[in-house]
Amino acid sequence: MWQATTIDNYSCVTAATIGTTAASRTYNTTTNLLSQINGTGVQQYDYDFSRSTGNLNWHKNTWHC
Repeated sequence: MWQATTIDNYSCVTAATIGTTAASRTYNTTTNLLSQINGTGVQQYDYDFSRSTGNLNWHKNTWHC
């Protein structure tokens, strides 16, 4: 089960648990758009969004095995 554990001043989830796995979320300080989700010891997702349109420019998935 997914559960938000920390929410910032902008109502963005910055930490959550997925079952027994902790996950953190990082946001771009200029656009406040999501830049990374990191499942501790499991997987990391990186994102880059256009500042002018908010469209996704690219994403990257890294496994921590």
